[in-house]
Amino acid sequence: STHQTPEIEVEPVYVNLALERHDVAITAVDIEPILSPAGNVSTDRMKLLAVVENKGTQPATGLTLRVCLSSSSDDETLVSSAAAIDDLVPGESRVMRFDTPAGLPLRSTYTLKTELSPVPGEVNIANNTRSYQLRVAVLPN
Repeated sequence: STHQTPEIEVEPVYVNLALERHDVAITAVDIEPILSPAGNVSTDRMKLLAVVENKGTQPATGLTLRVCLSSSSDDETLVSSAAAIDDLVPGESRVMRFDTPAGLPLRSTYTLKTELSPVPGEVNIANNTRSYQLRVAVLPN
């Protein structure tokens, strides 16, 4: 007797993941040094910048962006700040600026670390953090 395998019909099921995609990201970070008229870096008015983008298909709200500026040599925290971000529509990018306090100590290298809180159902948390290093060349007089 020959054994026959019954044929099973498989109905393909297509799931459109693009319908519900939650993904917010930090796409760029920068430290904007303000140059004095003599061309020296002034630490009095440095700006910390982070670009936040909604890469998902749903509006994102209730986000928190944290920035931390530290001295790279001794890991001393110089600036720590946070900002709330609301109503970031899909595809929108927003530039967030943070002022540094006056009298920031001059260091040869600064590290800026940024962290964006994930949205519920976030599909990619790897792009929610970003770091940047600024080297300040101190030229002899």
